[in-house]
Amino acid sequence: MRVGILGGSFNPPHEGHLHISNVAMAALELDCVWWLVTPQNPLKSNAETAPFSERMAWCEDLTKTHPRIIVSDLENQWGTYRSVDSIVQLRMHYPKTELVFLGGTDIAAQMHHWHHWRMIPSMIALGFIARPPASSIIRKTALHHLGGQNHHSVSGSTNAPLAPRNCFWVLGHTLNNQSSTKIRNNSKIK
Repeated sequence: MRVGILGGSFNPPHEGHLHISNVAMAALELDCVWWLVTPQNPLKSNAETAPFSERMAWCEDLTKTHPRIIVSDLENQWGTYRSVDSIVQLRMHYPKTELVFLGGTDIAAQMHHWHHWRMIPSMIALGFIARPPASSIIRKTALHHLGGQNHHSVSGSTNAPLAPRNCFWVLGHTLNNQSSTKIRNNSKIK
C-alpha cells in the first residue's frame, strides 16, 4: 500500500487538512491518508491546545464522508509526540508499506525547528502540498538545501517510489490557505 501520513495537532481540523489529504492522494497515487493526531505538539503551548479526545472527535466528524482518510491515535498509543519518534514506530510496525510524510509547504519552512529534523528525510519520503506563497517558501526551506535529497516537482500525478530521500513538492493545484491558527484567532475575536 501507498499511505500518506498527515500528523499534527488538528486544533481544530479544517478543510485545509482535507485539501492536503485529497491533493496528496491524487498527486502521489496514495491508497489512503492517515491523520496522526498528536497528544501534544512540542512547539505549541498546552494552554492553547484542546484536549486530545476532543481533537480526535473533531477529526472523526470532519472525515466521516472521506473513507480513504483514517484518523489515528497511534501517537497517543505509542507515547510519541515528536515526528522523528513516530516515524521510527511507523517504520517498525509497517515495514512493507510505502509511506510518505505529508504537510503543507508552510510545514517544510518550519521543519528545521523540529527535533532531529535532518534524520526525517533519510527515514521516510516527504510530500509537501503547495500553500500560498508556495514557490517562495520552497526555495527558502532548509530542507530544500539539505544534501542527499531527490526533489521532485509534481504538477499532475506520479507513482514514483515513496522511498526515503525522495521529497515531492506538489504544485499546480488550487491553493487552500486555511489554518488552525487562523480559525482559533477568529474564534477568539467573537
